[in-house]
Amino acid sequence: MGDGQTQKPERRTYDNRLRAEQASATRERILEAVNRLFASSSFDEFSVGRVAKEAGVSEPTIYRHFGSREGLIDAFDPWFAERLGHPGYPESVAEVAPAVPGLFSFFAANETLVRTAASDARSEVIKRGRSQRRQRIRELFEPAVEHLPSEKAAACRAVLSEVLSSRNWLALKDEHGLTNEQAAMGAQWAIEALVAALKPESSQ
Repeated sequence: MGDGQTQKPERRTYDNRLRAEQASATRERILEAVNRLFASSSFDEFSVGRVAKEAGVSEPTIYRHFGSREGLIDAFDPWFAERLGHPGYPESVAEVAPAVPGLFSFFAANETLVRTAASDARSEVIKRGRSQRRQRIRELFEPAVEHLPSEKAAACRAVLSEVLSSRNWLALKDEHGLTNEQAAMGAQWAIEALVAALKPESSQ
């Protein structure tokens, strides 16, 4: 009887690990299906039904893993970025300017995709992903503007987030003829100057 009792926790641990692995594999399978559909020219409207069919799962399975249609879309963008090797965003305002070269190099390495996303207004996947990234960057700059009146803080967050955007990178290259290195240098300088100008007088 004692031996049987010692085996049960091990069995439960194994079963839990197996279920977790199966859930992770199913989630990956669904996101892979979104990726295939996203890459196809016929993917004009995001549909859970189409994703389910492509992944070979039921629609309830998708809802069980992602909660909602929007939850699936929101999960795709970070998954896709990690797959491409996105360097990620810094954790503090002080780390933003030094991170620009790596971010702009990522844009350069995935230029075709960046251009497609910038010109493709058909996809809710692109719109929600862009919104997620913009919100992440605005939150990153919050400490630099929190002492400002709300309207001015909102304007400064917006400007700073645009400096880091792929659309700004494209504009610097296409409209101003800058190399990737020049674009990164200009964006770094702009962020450093803006953040320094935003510091409270008492801390300058």
